[in-house]
Amino acid sequence: MDTNGVTDKNVCIDNTLEQEKTTTTTTSTQQTQQQQQPHKVIVTDDSVEEEKKDDENIEEKQQQQPVVDNVVSVEGGEVCGDNVNNEEGNDENNLEERQNLNNNNNSSTQIPIISSPPQLNINNLSLSTTLKLRQEHRLKTRWTFWFLNSDRELPWLERLKKVCTIESAEAFWALYDNIRPPSAMQSGCDYNFFKEGIQPVWEVPDNKMGGRLIVQIDNKNKIEHLDALWLELLVALIGEQFGRDSEYICGAVCNMRGKGHKICLWTKDAEAEEANRRIGAILKDRFQDTTNCSIRVNYEEHNVSQHKSSSATQVRFVL
Repeated sequence: MDTNGVTDKNVCIDNTLEQEKTTTTTTSTQQTQQQQQPHKVIVTDDSVEEEKKDDENIEEKQQQQPVVDNVVSVEGGEVCGDNVNNEEGNDENNLEERQNLNNNNNSSTQIPIISSPPQLNINNLSLSTTLKLRQEHRLKTRWTFWFLNSDRELPWLERLKKVCTIESAEAFWALYDNIRPPSAMQSGCDYNFFKEGIQPVWEVPDNKMGGRLIVQIDNKNKIEHLDALWLELLVALIGEQFGRDSEYICGAVCNMRGKGHKICLWTKDAEAEEANRRIGAILKDRFQDTTNCSIRVNYEEHNVSQHKSSSATQVRFVL
């Protein structure tokens, strides 16, 4: 038996008195050697050699450390018989528990923080399906935005361009935030915002029997109101703010002109005067609340405006 590797661990021997004495003697000898070794110092005149000796002593101590895995100890002077096997079994169980704990710790770092629901396969989702997951605020009416450029050398219908059709509040703001405000447009341009399927042209069936509510904007003193009033009208349209009379509305136009800008609200029936007046009253109230100024609203019929012979156009009513 190698006694150099024994310190405070159990030694399994037969239950004989002679072997107990031998073990006790061996253990005492080892303890005495270990207590004496730390006090051994070789004193020489050369300090360098003394440091080398100290290093050698440290290495000897490290070599004499016992191998814990293969050693058991005597408890209370009694020799372990069957208890040794139990302790070995306990050591194996403890080792397995430590290994399982380490495995659990390692595996926990691989658990994703966010996992997909089992019933939803992200890889199989198409772009259209993903977009449908977003909540949108659908509009009751779909609206189309049109633009009329200022090139008067082209025929009028060639100057008119369809930009896009919107069907949700989110789409409206995405459009509005990416176009110039009316005050930044060139003179001679028009913005048109009409119900889907209705062109901003007098001659089409939805417009030819109707007329328009007109608000004049002074391009010198009130130009700062143009953008605010145009936005106020668009928001009122998509929000169905004209109540039951919304069915009479065709669309809105913003005319940018050097002599004065105009914001117009087109209706489909000039003879439905009561409905047109109610619409005009709501428009006037909203515009006055926006600007804190007095607003004048005129109503003109399309067929009269088309055949006017001078700048003065007959007005059907004034609000």
